[in-house]
Amino acid sequence: MSAQFVNIADLSVLMDDPNVVIVDATVELAKPETDGDWRGLTGRVQFEAAHVPGAQFFDLLEDLTQGSSNFHFAQPRPEVLAAAMARIGIGSESTVVVYDNHGRMWATRVWLMLRAIGFDRVLVLDGGVQQWATAGGAVETGLPATLDPVTAFQPAPRASIFVDKAYVEAVVVGDVDATLVCSLGADVFAGEGITRYSRRGHIPGSINIPASLVLNDSGRFLSSADVARQLDQLLSIPGEIVLYCGGAISASLLAFGLVQAGREDFRVYDGSLEEWSADLALPMVVMT
Repeated sequence: MSAQFVNIADLSVLMDDPNVVIVDATVELAKPETDGDWRGLTGRVQFEAAHVPGAQFFDLLEDLTQGSSNFHFAQPRPEVLAAAMARIGIGSESTVVVYDNHGRMWATRVWLMLRAIGFDRVLVLDGGVQQWATAGGAVETGLPATLDPVTAFQPAPRASIFVDKAYVEAVVVGDVDATLVCSLGADVFAGEGITRYSRRGHIPGSINIPASLVLNDSGRFLSSADVARQLDQLLSIPGEIVLYCGGAISASLLAFGLVQAGREDFRVYDGSLEEWSADLALPMVVMT
């Protein structure tokens, strides 16, 4: 068993442990038809159609976000997140196994959110629910099981993980010495094609390291050694690195890969391009 992810065989054993809580974190993002066409759908319907036996649903889109924020998926206050965890059976003695139905980025977003409040017993299911079903794993339908109440985890926040727009502005103008890393695909980074965000391109001074580099062609995690080879450029950057993407989702996947490769001194811009591109006073770069 890896320190951060588990395979199908691991999960089959872990399911018998009463302290293990399995969580589905699926969200669907629709392909944009025009610039600024941001459309997200909760994965709750998919969860009710088929999920790993005993799993709970963690609704990143509708429940687990800071409601007063001007962007989706904003990290909730620590006590709010801990209370939401308790409602689905995650307490101070729990171990969480989280999965999604594609891309692993929603699962790693939950991993990062919980890590940010000091909860480290989080494992990501390698290959997600598709690999589970393909391997012959049973699935359930309908609503999640009702769990006994648990005492909420007492957060011990790591304030260094998430940064805000003002911090990234300081990086851009040179007041903070850090390297900005965009984890989106090369086409989005370059500003090619339609974007779901307000403007195309990337934050000035960024480099592009797509989060997809940490997965193989079938959506499985690479070994730690292979991840380290894929992220060699990123691992060799001295000083602070700040990861971003569209909404700090694929950036979470890249952060997960960095931890697998042995580097944990990263920060994540929570608002990412959804927030940055909406502020017309802030610069964007389109490659021509």
